[in-house]
Amino acid sequence: MLYGGNRYNVPAPDDNGDGYPGVAGATYFETQLASDGYVFFNWNYGTYDTRQFDPFVVVINGALYSTLASVDGQQGRFVSPFLRQGDVFGFSILTYDNAGGIGYAQIL
Repeated sequence: MLYGGNRYNVPAPDDNGDGYPGVAGATYFETQLASDGYVFFNWNYGTYDTRQFDPFVVVINGALYSTLASVDGQQGRFVSPFLRQGDVFGFSILTYDNAGGIGYAQIL
């Protein structure tokens, strides 16, 4: 399981509707690949946020590669492009507002 952040314990949208803009964050899991090949996994995504502010993404060599989900209840299968030994592969739960509830992903 990978859980995103929720620094501010307020409902989103907050009283002025902006959900603390600019207070972003990310929770990462990354690993350096020991050999050439593909990375593949199944996943389930959920969020307690009322808006799409906590996406589940794939990161390759420090750059956003793909957004997998941002809506509660999504699921799927991911297959990477061919990767080389030493590449860094990871996934992350981003938070754009740090409020309204966490996003989370189960990697199967």
